[in-house]
Amino acid sequence: MLRKDTSQDISFILPDTIALHPVNNEPKLQQYAEIYSVTFEIPLEAVQQQFGFYNAVLIDSEDIHTNAFLLYEHGDPVATGAYYAFDTFSIENIGTLPEARGKGYAQIIVKKLLQEARKL
Repeated sequence: MLRKDTSQDISFILPDTIALHPVNNEPKLQQYAEIYSVTFEIPLEAVQQQFGFYNAVLIDSEDIHTNAFLLYEHGDPVATGAYYAFDTFSIENIGTLPEARGKGYAQIIVKKLLQEARKL
């Protein structure tokens, strides 16, 4: 028999030096693409081609099925992650710039995405 595990804590506390924001405008979309490019070692031009329609969907505030977040350290974007919620909920594109790795930022983003899943 399967049962839902509700014991997992997905809360987190952000230090004053860290901010987490949705990708909801063109400048943040560019930052997202740049982090993705560096993290996954894909040329920026290829990233921009790869996402195509996805860019417009991300910054559409009415679309709850697709969202991405940027994590900022001291005001600089250093990590990202996204979700797609259609037939299933999928966490995608978790990436942290090399110089910001090892600080738990991917864990914070995953927890944020899981919180969004619970809302949906």
